[in-house]
Amino acid sequence: MDNSRRWFAVFASIIALLVLVSVVLVFISEGREARLLPADTPQGIVQRYLIALQKRDYQQAYGYLHFEST
Repeated sequence: MDNSRRWFAVFASIIALLVLVSVVLVFISEGREARLLPADTPQGIVQRYLIALQKRDYQQAYGYLHFEST
């Protein structure tokens, strides 16, 4: 086997391994709910906004975008 075919075989094996690991991780993490972050943090607000969008609760999502002027 020449050098270019050997590199191709190694490269293809690495790609196949990465795809296999990705598929296994998807099946392992499927069905688990994400832990909600605290609502008084920016990360928690963004998380709740995205959850509202996924549930198509646009009123609630808009509520996270509404800012009161001081």
